[in-house]
Formats: sequence, C-alpha cells, structure tokens
Amino acid sequence: MDYYSGSMKALSGEFNFSVGNTVRGYVTKVENEWVWLTVSQNIRAHLYILDSSCEPSELQEFQKSYSIGQPVEGRIISVHKEKRLLRLKSCLSSLVDHDSLSEGIQENNVSDANVAEHIMQGDIIGGRIKKILPGVGGLLVQIGPHRYGRVHYTELMDTWVSHPLSGYEEGQFVKCKVLEISRSSDGLLHVDLSLRSSLLSIQSTVPSGSM
Repeated sequence: MDYYSGSMKALSGEFNFSVGNTVRGYVTKVENEWVWLTVSQNIRAHLYILDSSCEPSELQEFQKSYSIGQPVEGRIISVHKEKRLLRLKSCLSSLVDHDSLSEGIQENNVSDANVAEHIMQGDIIGGRIKKILPGVGGLLVQIGPHRYGRVHYTELMDTWVSHPLSGYEEGQFVKCKVLEISRSSDGLLHVDLSLRSSLLSIQSTVPSGSM
C-alpha cells in the first residue's frame, strides 16, 4: 500500500493497514514518552520516545520536538484493529531498510504488550540506560516500552580505557547498534547492543520522510 492509497483508506474510514506501511497523522497530544496522532476521524496512532530518533540529543528534547497539529510521518510497527490504533516508528530512526518488515508477520491484530518485533540486526536505534550492571557486567538498555537490550562491557568503547562505565549513568539516552537478536529455549528475546562509536558512524540510508 503506497502513501496515497493509505491516506485515502484512512480518510474513508477503512481500516486496512499492515506492519511496514508508512502513514501520516497530526499530533493531538504530547506526553512524557508518547506522542498521540490522529490519522483520520476514527483511526489513531502513537509514537514512543525511543522510536522517534536514534540521536540522544533529540531523545532528550522529545517533548519539545512536537506540537499540537504538527504533521508526523512514520512506519507502522504494530496494528491493533479493535482499538483502531497504529504504533509508529519514525522513518528517520533506523539505518536498515525495512520494506520487507511485514513479510514474516502473519497476524497484524497485535496488542501493545505483544508488539510486532520490528528491531533487526544492524539497526541503529535509540536507547535509555536502565541499569549499570556491577563489575564488568556492562549496561542494561531500554529500547522499547517493554523491551531491553544488553551492552557487553567490551562493546562500550573502541579504545581501551580503565573504567569504560564511568561515563554512563542510569536514565541517560544512548545511540546503539543492534549486534544480534536471539531467543532462548523458553522464548525470551535477547538483544545484544553496542555503543562503540566506530559502529555508529555510518550515515543513515533511510530516505527522509517527515518531521
């Protein structure tokens, strides 16, 4: 579904959206961690702070970046048909082209608690330090409303320093690269991240589309 077709469906009230589509809405409410949008009279969307950008400075200014009535474009990462609600990710917040994002997703009537997994290996994403792990444990980093990743102690710096954790604090926004995504035997998702600047220096190839 292209942008024009999606806009026409939204205006007509038809709910036929899929993960991976791009839509535009207008800001109706700005909260601490969410921006709420109206796509049409009966279709809403929301954008989580960590899905709005991968740049710490922009995440820090999240609330100041949006105003009521502002047009915002994003890529759909979750669809809730019953609530007629879309969850979006900023088109500028990832390196990897996710045009094929919806190929492996068969059901798009998902709840917020079971949002479709849209983060992929190689992505550059925004995160927020949840916990500094003791010793040489590294960092636990929040990368979604209910999702966390781990930064190994050796993935904090490019060069050797005696105390690589000394420059970080809980609540700090960071720019991360997704190194690997795996599932344990009990189904838990594990995301390995890196904060090494050499891995974060590649410029995004995702076309600018909004904001």
